[in-house]
Amino acid sequence: MEQLPETRDIVCLHTTPVVLEAFTRMFNEQPDLNVSWTGTSPALAWKAIEAQRPDLFILDMSLHGIDVLTYIKNIHLVWPKLGIVALSDEDPRYAQPVIRCGAKAYLTKYESPDAIMHAVRQVLNGQTIVSEKIKNP
Repeated sequence: MEQLPETRDIVCLHTTPVVLEAFTRMFNEQPDLNVSWTGTSPALAWKAIEAQRPDLFILDMSLHGIDVLTYIKNIHLVWPKLGIVALSDEDPRYAQPVIRCGAKAYLTKYESPDAIMHAVRQVLNGQTIVSEKIKNP
């Protein structure tokens, strides 16, 4: 009997609902990935992570009303095994601070779907990745 791959759960926090919908479709097409929560509220994302204990957390760095670096640091302190993927504009100044705060990936919002999927797979395998667009502008 063929064994099904382990499903990895993902929580997505982004300011743009259409991006959340696109991520949900893209990841849920994969047999081993499941988007278990999406939303635009950092407080509700925290509650979703607390309740669901996902494997991966993708967040938009342009969230309003919070210090995103502190938010990432606090998420990492509470759930150190959670893979955190930060999406940002093409600003290399934030790459190292984001990684130091506990994120495993720093990607631009302009990555291709294939590049995002590749980064997600790398993070789920315990690797750290910074967008090539940031490293080599």
